[in-house]
Amino acid sequence: MLRMPRKSLSLCGLALLTASSGLAAAPQDTVAPVNDTAESGGSLEEVMVMARRREESLQEVPIAITAMGTEDLEMRGIDSTEGLNRMVPNVVIASTNFFGRQGGSFRMRGLPNVGVYVDGIASNSSAGTLMNIVEVDRVEVLRGPQGTLFGKNVIGGAIQYITKRPQDTFGARVKSTVGSYDRFDVSANVDLPLSETFLTKITAAKLSRDGFVPSTTVDKRFGSQNDTTGRLDLLWQPSDSFNWRFAAGYDDMRTNGNPSTVWALNPVCPGDPNPPANFPGGAPNFPCIYEAAGLPIDQEYVYGAREERKTASDYNGPELYTKVKSFSTEINYELNDTWALKGIGSRREIRTTAYADFDGTPYHIFDGANYSEPEETSAELQFLFSGDRFHGTNGLYYYNNETYGRRINWLANDLKREVDPARNALASAYVGGFFFAPVIDQLSYTKTEGWAVFAEWTYDVTDKFSITAGARYNEDEVTNAQYTPETPVSVACCSPVLSVETNGGPARPGTALGDKWTNIAPRLSFQYQWNDDIMTYLTYSEGFNQGGVNNVNGLAIGFDPETLKNYEVGLRSDLFERRLRFNASVFYGQYQDIQVSEEIIPRFPTTTNAGEAEVKGVEIEGVFLVSDNFSINYGAGWIDSEYTDLGTSTAIPLGARFPYAPEKSYSIGGQYDLALASGGLTFRADYGWQDEVDTAADIQKSVIPDYGLLSARIMYAAPNGKWDVSLFGSNLTNEYYRINGFYIPTDQMDNGTLGRPREWGLTFGFRFE
Repeated sequence: MLRMPRKSLSLCGLALLTASSGLAAAPQDTVAPVNDTAESGGSLEEVMVMARRREESLQEVPIAITAMGTEDLEMRGIDSTEGLNRMVPNVVIASTNFFGRQGGSFRMRGLPNVGVYVDGIASNSSAGTLMNIVEVDRVEVLRGPQGTLFGKNVIGGAIQYITKRPQDTFGARVKSTVGSYDRFDVSANVDLPLSETFLTKITAAKLSRDGFVPSTTVDKRFGSQNDTTGRLDLLWQPSDSFNWRFAAGYDDMRTNGNPSTVWALNPVCPGDPNPPANFPGGAPNFPCIYEAAGLPIDQEYVYGAREERKTASDYNGPELYTKVKSFSTEINYELNDTWALKGIGSRREIRTTAYADFDGTPYHIFDGANYSEPEETSAELQFLFSGDRFHGTNGLYYYNNETYGRRINWLANDLKREVDPARNALASAYVGGFFFAPVIDQLSYTKTEGWAVFAEWTYDVTDKFSITAGARYNEDEVTNAQYTPETPVSVACCSPVLSVETNGGPARPGTALGDKWTNIAPRLSFQYQWNDDIMTYLTYSEGFNQGGVNNVNGLAIGFDPETLKNYEVGLRSDLFERRLRFNASVFYGQYQDIQVSEEIIPRFPTTTNAGEAEVKGVEIEGVFLVSDNFSINYGAGWIDSEYTDLGTSTAIPLGARFPYAPEKSYSIGGQYDLALASGGLTFRADYGWQDEVDTAADIQKSVIPDYGLLSARIMYAAPNGKWDVSLFGSNLTNEYYRINGFYIPTDQMDNGTLGRPREWGLTFGFRFE
């Protein structure tokens, strides 16, 4: 039968430590015991992954993978997907550079379009992708294009978030954390089997902490977290060959505002002898006009340049939120000893608000608000084969995503006639007429629909040599239109209307546009198992990202798909009697028809196609089991990227590096387990570092300086495994660093989100059986 032996199944269900470490943690219902990093005999344990949609040993898969399980994520202080940043070679994960943690920005090997999957289901909207890690079995990070099995828009790679399945025995786990900035987290997970064949699980969590960037204008500290999570999981398994799983989830993630501040805010006036090199337009810019109207631009507001965690933003509105309702179903049916059928279906409904004060001052030079209602539906059918020498996955996939989104901008709002006629007169006199619209309000509708057929097969030519070949055919269609909102937005800044209702009329003239694309994404791998402990592979793969349509201030602008051809050589090895795991990958990619953001219309980033680029690099990761109770994890990445042909792009310099592509990054961590007569102590420390990166390739770029973060944890586990307590600290050196940034060249504003300062916490865990 296709079902793996019980030993392998239990390994898959373990809270796996990182695959870079190759360590297996304790079973999911117990705390990590002392000396749990080694098998009998003091060697590294096998790590099982689902990178090719079937369970395999990580050391036998020709893909660059890192996998982390429950205990390892907790010991490293990774409590959301954003925490994977710097811990995985050549991976950059951050909140979006506009609106903070309402959405995630993911890059692998300097490449965008990283797919995020929860139990095999794609999250097509960026909203809600910076997920809290609650009751997860493991997280798998797959670097490089995964188009064959995971579909479109996975040029950079894919992240698999795999939840724990309901268990066949009663059990409950409760965890509570208190810490800096009035942090208070509590989560509970209850396995409640209703019969031998019908199992249930209930998960609930409440996570909160105060903000850390105080405003000098209003009584608020931006960057707070107030999240609620709930999930109901049902599993019916009437026989060994059939099971059905259904899950319903709800996430409500809230914050009082983006923890951003300003690094530059420069007036540019007529006659200035040395205007900035990246100033694209004619003087005066908005900061200059403000000064002419009697509103001086005080450089005291530029806190970022002085490395101060402050802002002068006066946003005093309600909490911003991302709400996600999700429903998923999964059916597994073993047809016979070699064939199995798997069906996956899902529905996600998202509501998200966001607000950005780009100038970071008490004025309203450039403020923006977004509200969107994405809805995603997908279905996938897989046919799995496992024979003596053939292994394969074949499938069909369909998706339908619809989004109504509203973008609102208040530009130079303090100078509007409706807000302050006197200042409007001064500004108009200075520039010879004031022509900006009172408020910019765009309501757009986007529908993306498509289907795919795919297959990937592995043939074991000999006991040592295997060939994997596969391909995926995608057909995608995008429709985009812009409408007039039913309820207008007030001219006076800054109260957004959280509605996407239209006035009932047709799409605005010239804004309705659609297009269709097809693509075939192949993969070919050769791998050779030199002995039980060393494997090498050579892989060629392609990635594809669909095109789309911009609606910019009533103007429809389309852009074409982009593709990546990737060549990769890899080594997987367990050396010195399986005490040292050393994995390495070398890759080279040809990136074509690259989608980039440019300001075709000032202050409005627009997606267009550049020409071609190349990216190459190296990734090294592994673990050294120094002794049965002391291990060292390590990882390093190197990226060399450049644009080689600019195509129609006019703003990107030839040879420019990719955004969010640090040339060098590394991480190192150590864990020591100490056995006591009354339980056990675990000591853990991790340090992750990345080079300087740009947030864009053209003059919109902000520069994020290099930085490193140190974290540590001490955990005591009771001898009966019923409870544990941990003391932890993050950013222990109190590093001042940026997560992202957004530069507005016209107004010479450089704004960016700050990372959290040094924090301490205490976690209590309890288990009931």
